[in-house]
Amino acid sequence: MLKISKEILELEDATKEQFAAYLKANQTSAERKFWERVRQIPCLEFEQQKIISGWIVDFYLPSAKLIIEIDGSSHNTKEARELDALKDGQRKKAGYAVLRFSNFEVKHFLEICIARVCQVAYPVMPCGIITCSALCGKKYVSSK
Repeated sequence: MLKISKEILELEDATKEQFAAYLKANQTSAERKFWERVRQIPCLEFEQQKIISGWIVDFYLPSAKLIIEIDGSSHNTKEARELDALKDGQRKKAGYAVLRFSNFEVKHFLEICIARVCQVAYPVMPCGIITCSALCGKKYVSSK
């Protein structure tokens, strides 16, 4: 994983764009499920397979500078976790928020993932409660 990721980082921008287009056309089932759900929420205008700071991210919400990564089992190795931490640290220093969900979380707890996205993308109201029902079309309220 680390070798592949470093190789991607070293690619020319035009090649990265081609690879990003390939990834977008060949989403994992979890990425496809997440994409189909967020497309139903008008205020969450995500981009897919966006190049940010030299890396291709799964989803990007420009209005909130929010990066979403959907991680498969290849992210479970020590080497991959270290690389993910390095990338996330660089992104946070550059002013981006980063959320990571596992394939399992997206497949089995999608609405919880969406609620978390809403919480990060839209700051908590002064009363300390955010209602995602208006944003996400669901009837739940979560507190900070």
